[in-house]
Amino acid sequence: MQADVENYLDAESFFDALRAQFKEGTVNLNAAYPIPSDASVSTRERVQMCWAVAGMYKFCVEHDLREVWAYLWENWYRSSRWELWARSMHPEIPVLKTTMILESHWRRIKHDFLHHFHMPRCDLLAWILIVKLAPNYYRKLERLLTDTGRYRELPTWRKDFKRAWRRAEKTPITLPVNPAYQTNAKKGLCTCPSMPTSRFLICKHYVQGVERVPPVFFLEVKRHRTAPFWRHPSLRPLGDESAGDGTSEDMAVEHDTLPGSDDAPPGSDDAPPGSDDEDDDLVDTRPDEDDRPTFLEAIDENIDVIMEFARGLKFQRQFRDQRMLDTVEKEGASFLRLARACLRKEKRMQSTRGDVPSTWDKSAGSAMYYRARPAASQI
Repeated sequence: MQADVENYLDAESFFDALRAQFKEGTVNLNAAYPIPSDASVSTRERVQMCWAVAGMYKFCVEHDLREVWAYLWENWYRSSRWELWARSMHPEIPVLKTTMILESHWRRIKHDFLHHFHMPRCDLLAWILIVKLAPNYYRKLERLLTDTGRYRELPTWRKDFKRAWRRAEKTPITLPVNPAYQTNAKKGLCTCPSMPTSRFLICKHYVQGVERVPPVFFLEVKRHRTAPFWRHPSLRPLGDESAGDGTSEDMAVEHDTLPGSDDAPPGSDDAPPGSDDEDDDLVDTRPDEDDRPTFLEAIDENIDVIMEFARGLKFQRQFRDQRMLDTVEKEGASFLRLARACLRKEKRMQSTRGDVPSTWDKSAGSAMYYRARPAASQI
């Protein structure tokens, strides 16, 4: 790992080098860090937060990672940035995965409206967004927020939550319990590694530390931004009779209830992170000391080979040798299929008639990354 740190050049190599220590040691604990300015934060919790920041600072100093510490301080550790990631408790930041919300938004635009048009103009796109798409969102929002007295189907995430809760109830707790696992059933917190990485911020220690909940609990419980994250009158710690009336201080706090939290899409909280590194090889960003060719060098070399071979094939025409033609079609069959697929895609993109080729069209799968040249009328 020392060699990786010394060869640090960008964020990608940094996170690869620190994965073993950083992933398990810091990332999985970020959900357990409260806002330092919160009055409910104890002195011990503040000391733990300072210890975590000091540990990362010491690591960066030992390995001479000035740029890394500057990035972490500017984007993570300074006070104005802490609230952006510590439990996502800022009222303007949703706890949902914004990537999933945006993907659903783009899907509606492309599949419900834009597939009727070929390369629409920007003014047409703006008209579709304002006149066609936005009113649907307004009607749905009004329907969700207005109590009409009619039954409305519950969000699908509640089924997953119930399944996870019941599974945690049945999972046996290994005895003796690890002394590092400190469970606070009243606050709904636990220091075991399962809770901060859980989609619903629950674990078997917390679930089995409260009384068994009735079925109505899964229909009415609401998620909050601060601990306890789940609040309902039936959530009573074992042996705690004072919480039976549901009038405790924790239950009375309603200002941070997640607006629209019942509209979370299924699986939105545990969606796998997208790979942002897949297109890195398309950009010429390698250091000078790397012996491997850059993207431009590699593609220029391939273009030169193809062009030179094409001139050689033209020279073969005069001999009319069928064996040469058969060899080209047999040995170069896969390359010819790729070339024809790319040219067909380009022809469809340049045409003003017919449907736009789909990104996932099986017939054009090999030409997915081929960018069509502009038509002569567009130059």
